[in-house]
Amino acid sequence: YCILNMPRYCIVIPSYCSESTIVAAITSAINQNYKDYSIVVSDNCSQDNTIQLLSEISSKKVKVIENATYVSKSDNWNRAYSQSDDCEYFINLHSDDILNPNVLNNIDNLKSSKSVLIHGSNTRIDFLNTTKIKKKRWPLQYSLKGDHQKELLLLGNSVGIVGTAIKKKSFDMLGGWDAKYDFYQDVELWYELSNNGDCIYSPRNFGYYRAPKAYSPEKYIIETLKWYQDKIKAGLGYKLKKAAINSILQFIEKILEKKYNLPDHVLNEMRAIKREYINSSKYLIGISTYRNLIKLKGLNIKDYD
Repeated sequence: YCILNMPRYCIVIPSYCSESTIVAAITSAINQNYKDYSIVVSDNCSQDNTIQLLSEISSKKVKVIENATYVSKSDNWNRAYSQSDDCEYFINLHSDDILNPNVLNNIDNLKSSKSVLIHGSNTRIDFLNTTKIKKKRWPLQYSLKGDHQKELLLLGNSVGIVGTAIKKKSFDMLGGWDAKYDFYQDVELWYELSNNGDCIYSPRNFGYYRAPKAYSPEKYIIETLKWYQDKIKAGLGYKLKKAAINSILQFIEKILEKKYNLPDHVLNEMRAIKREYINSSKYLIGISTYRNLIKLKGLNIKDYD
């Protein structure tokens, strides 16, 4: 990667109606303790004050693209990445999230010729910037690929979105974010990248994310189950199928307990799926890659399950 003027990293910011958070996101990108990178902001026809705020950004590192047509969220992500600078790695940054100022240095120290995905710890904040840590961070660095990385993803998405580095060559080869998903386009990409090289995790904080203000629990639940079922139907080996079924059953138990004001027909569908997979109990017991990692000296599995 020695093409003249090509940055090593390109921070990609898809934006849509983000007037309350876009300046903080871009500022966190500008304030990186690193030199060899660029920033591309691609706006999806915002109807609020986002465009005006973008016009006031004066940094030469930032390229702002105002698109003429509105597209879906996943298509907006893909368009932003297709409009980005040629680079070695894309760096994820949503318009309502914040990068740690050292994230590019951290990634630089972790990457290798075989790394396709580099991610770190993310911390949740609300829209008042009040930090909320939901659970303990996984404290050890690791590098996984193939079925070992897929198992972690099937047991529960272990990849945060903020500051995550994706090798551009691999991203382009896979066709980017899968637009058939509204919530799982990122998990699907992490899953597919597992086949392409090393997926490296650092316990260092890569950034801060805000949970969406509003979303449809019913749509999210349906898509979650669909993603897992799609993987099982595609044909998984014993270990991966066990992980997928474990996760489906745990997810359904949570839904049936909380209910989330879901209509009866959705809850009944959950119960039917549960009965179907309970009959696959031979997949439900065993030691996973994740549990082996957690059982390393000094760690309590209850803190990370």
